[in-house]
Amino acid sequence: MDIEQAIISVINKVGWVIYKREMFLSIPDDVIMNRPTDKPKSITCALRMSSSHQKYEETAMQNQMVLSVWYKAFFRLAAFRFGD
Repeated sequence: MDIEQAIISVINKVGWVIYKREMFLSIPDDVIMNRPTDKPKSITCALRMSSSHQKYEETAMQNQMVLSVWYKAFFRLAAFRFGD
């Protein structure tokens, strides 16, 4: 864990792929970022996002998923980007 950079890392190796999960958290910027591997196109999975909020919207385009959430007067955004 690197407190100065606000990054935590966990490393696993499966076959020829090194899965180095790095997570970054910034409370002032209201963001959590996760990079699960160091090798492009080495993860195959199905992802789904949802919310318990009454008003939310899921959007998927090319290599990106976005979850937009509205709560009272506030707007929150969760975005996942895949690829290069």
